[in-house]
Amino acid sequence: MAKPDNGVTKQLQKFFKITTKKDKQKSVQVHPGYLNGDNLVPIQFTTDIQKIFNEWKADLTSLDEIKDRMNRYSDLDFMAENCGYIGLAIKLYANETIAPDESGKIIKVYSRNKEVENYINDFFRKVNINRTILEDTAYGLAKFGDHFWIRSITPDEGITEITPIDVRQVKDRIEFSAIDELEKLYNKNRWVGTPTQALRINDIAQAISNKVKTSDYSAMYKRYTFGFSLGEDQSVVLPPWAISHFRRFSTQSEFSPFGRPLLISSLSIYREYKSALNLLAMARVAKFPKEVFKITIDENMTPTERMIAVNEARQEFMNLVNLDNNKEPMSIGSAIWTIKDLFEYDLIQNSMDLGEIADVELLKDELISSTLVPKGYMITGESTWGDQGKALLQQSKVFAREVFTNQSAILNELTDLVKTQFVIMNKFEKENTEFELSLAYPNSEQASENIANQKDMMDLANAVIENLKTALAVDSIPINVAKDIFKKYASIDHKDLDKWMKDIESSIDLQIKQPEYEEPKYESIRKEKLQRGLSKLNESVFREAYFEAKKEKMLTEGVMNGRHFVTNFGNNNYDNFRYTMLKEVLKGNGKIEG
Repeated sequence: MAKPDNGVTKQLQKFFKITTKKDKQKSVQVHPGYLNGDNLVPIQFTTDIQKIFNEWKADLTSLDEIKDRMNRYSDLDFMAENCGYIGLAIKLYANETIAPDESGKIIKVYSRNKEVENYINDFFRKVNINRTILEDTAYGLAKFGDHFWIRSITPDEGITEITPIDVRQVKDRIEFSAIDELEKLYNKNRWVGTPTQALRINDIAQAISNKVKTSDYSAMYKRYTFGFSLGEDQSVVLPPWAISHFRRFSTQSEFSPFGRPLLISSLSIYREYKSALNLLAMARVAKFPKEVFKITIDENMTPTERMIAVNEARQEFMNLVNLDNNKEPMSIGSAIWTIKDLFEYDLIQNSMDLGEIADVELLKDELISSTLVPKGYMITGESTWGDQGKALLQQSKVFAREVFTNQSAILNELTDLVKTQFVIMNKFEKENTEFELSLAYPNSEQASENIANQKDMMDLANAVIENLKTALAVDSIPINVAKDIFKKYASIDHKDLDKWMKDIESSIDLQIKQPEYEEPKYESIRKEKLQRGLSKLNESVFREAYFEAKKEKMLTEGVMNGRHFVTNFGNNNYDNFRYTMLKEVLKGNGKIEG
């Protein structure tokens, strides 16, 4: 008898917003849902979308699409394993995506609540998320654009283990998008882009004059993930909460719902480069001299008789020079003894200059350029570029942008992993718990290109100070406290900041000592008030001020003080669908999957 899961499955369904119900034939049907109060109810699709959804359920996966993706993975794998430049580029991306900071830490956790921070750190240790696992994940992202973990889940402990699996093991991501299915239908039955009928002005007038109804106009374009299929015959189907899918994803990806490989544009260039190398090798073989034997034939013979005579002469010559049949004829050092004027012998040599390989060099340079890794950094000694002892992330902006994308995929999926654990264990504020994960990102850009980021960080520092003043009920905070805040959150050189703060402090002292100052009592009152406020100053107040400031400035992802951060303040629409379904699973008494 299966052990009850204490409502975990219902909670998971609500978390991921997927409803289940039995139809008249007693078979379980799934449907996207939404929260109505605390209850999960099915989304009411329009007639057109419901029809598309029913057709999609009848044929969930496309075998042709799976075959294309598997072939793409094989091509990328072959290229990485057989081309040193591509292999090196992938390793560079993986290493610089997961790089420890000065303290040796890879993932930094920060939260409004210190208890949350400790819980997440313990959770990462428990499921064995370490540097090796993360580097393997970064390598898979750089190579394939996708990477997968299977989550082991129990009702009592939540996620207890993560197991990385090969990308080829996951056959399909079962995801419904009405617009994607509609486009597939059009592409199948008619030319791409051919409209079904002409648009009339009456259609526009009707759309404008209709009263606004409670309707989700974007329902046609939303995506709903129901799970993943695994195994050669797709015999294993796991719910969305049992898989972590890291992907270099964008809504414009031609490979949606899977990631877009980082080096996909290198494939065609690699094929050309490989073909050029093969042709060059063939040309080197062709350069070996060709032997020509000219046989004297009676002119009165017919063409057929002449060919017979040539073949007989060839056979006699072979018998003459090749007494040992195991040796190749005309081998190095072999001697020929024959009668003068019996035949003419000539040697034709290829005069092609194989030193001219500019076309191959051009393809090699193009291949290296397609990786976005500078040639001088990849091939040391051939050309000079940058500082070999310094991280490429700090020297190349285009390379850094791709590393940022890889880190986004990892940080967002780790955030989802933590939120899923909170929902299963009913911890803190579940998926709405505020916390921040970050990876080292020591990117240095030109000041003119970094002004916007510096302004955001200055605004954040100012907001933290204002929140502290409000929390402490004081008019100002000490110079040293303000200095520490600006050092932590603002991109200002610390030497300059120390000098400015010292000048400000000196200026304040001078103003207090002015003869015209006649309110010494006010100064003592202000100091007393400040002392009362400082007595409340502790780590939790700083944490509250920090997260309130980030929420005010909507800083959910970015770079600050050499770290790439992702902050969780709640869910987007896509997350709401997944997490509501997860909660619904936890709410019931069914067996939890995973």
